[in-house]
Amino acid sequence: MKSKNRSTNIKKTFKRGLTLCGILSILLMLPAVFSTSSKAAGKYKTFDILSGSQKHTVNGSVISANHVNTAEMDLGGMPIQCEYYKLRVIRNKISTVITSRAYGPYITNGQIIYYSQLSKRSTTCTIYRYNLKNNSREKMAAGELARCYDFSGKYLIYGFHIDASPNGLLLNDTRSINISTKKSHKLSPILDRYIFKKYIVGQDYVPAGADDAIYSYRINGTGKKKIGTGYMICRKNGRIYYRQKKGSGKITIYSCKPDGSDTRTENRSSIPDKYSDYINW
Repeated sequence: MKSKNRSTNIKKTFKRGLTLCGILSILLMLPAVFSTSSKAAGKYKTFDILSGSQKHTVNGSVISANHVNTAEMDLGGMPIQCEYYKLRVIRNKISTVITSRAYGPYITNGQIIYYSQLSKRSTTCTIYRYNLKNNSREKMAAGELARCYDFSGKYLIYGFHIDASPNGLLLNDTRSINISTKKSHKLSPILDRYIFKKYIVGQDYVPAGADDAIYSYRINGTGKKKIGTGYMICRKNGRIYYRQKKGSGKITIYSCKPDGSDTRTENRSSIPDKYSDYINW
């Protein structure tokens, strides 16, 4: 009896083991079946179109941007020129025109495209999320000269024009939007920005003759922190470089991490030549 029960238990254990192995095998296969489109397609890339024509291949999708025209528009009493272009995608040998009035950069991973579309009668732009698989689009945001900036994690970074400084520089209301929840996070009205994986470093505009305030934000809009005053010069090796002008006119160069930590004093030689003009701005 003892041997028989043991034999029966061994059979039950073996059978149970097979069942568990089968379940484990199925579970191991699930990530490949249910992987997100962004992971399957790869990382997002940002392409800034100024004029002329460009063509890029991203994960099997051939995306071309051809300059169409330059719209002469009035922006709060200030005449501006808005260049727009035709955005076309060839995927699986099928050619599709996404829009003929694309404005500013577009962002794509080969399956999804984020782009801004300029209206025909005003400077309002609408930002869309276009799915190349089923040729469907979804409105993400709209506003004055709205344009895409970058994509980080699950956040689309974009901005609206809000004002112009006395010297004609455009000031932008920079925001991030969680593409899963569609919740938008307002950052500071900033003149310029550097976008990292988890942080955005932005520069607030102040009247001429004074140094701008430089702030750090988490991508989700929280954790606003002033990291210094001055003028941002460049980003290099995961750090922000900025200059500060003292009352005597002496210029000091600093660098820090995107969260504002590890501030260091730098030499001019640490700034790449192409950014040297920004030191004395």
